[in-house]
Amino acid sequence: MGEELLELVPMEQIALVALSAVILLLFMTYIRISLRTRDRVIVKLTQDLDMVYNGVFGLFDRIVQLETQAASKPASAPIKGTRINFSFDRARRLIQEGADVQRLISECELSKGEADLMVHLHRIKGSRFSDYGKVLM
Repeated sequence: MGEELLELVPMEQIALVALSAVILLLFMTYIRISLRTRDRVIVKLTQDLDMVYNGVFGLFDRIVQLETQAASKPASAPIKGTRINFSFDRARRLIQEGADVQRLISECELSKGEADLMVHLHRIKGSRFSDYGKVLM
């Protein structure tokens, strides 16, 4: 009976079916490889996300810990002559009177960067950054 079946089906049809089977196997192999690659990428991304998640919550826990420590310590008065005592309000008033960077440095004991920043923020007052400048001053 097997020989009769071969005689009924031309060789071209057998070749076409065989070629289709090979193509199907190649496609299935490609899909399997793609799925494995996708699974590896998903695992790697999940691991990376876990690291970020743990890092963020680790930082959050540390911030809460530091806030708790800071809240439990009594507020200490600024030590005379330290940078804590510097008056940014005085510097702001001097800038409004037209003081330059050198005067701010000498009279308010600001660093050059602090004095430059305050003068710059005063200059842009009235621009779209003026609210930002008010917060800093």
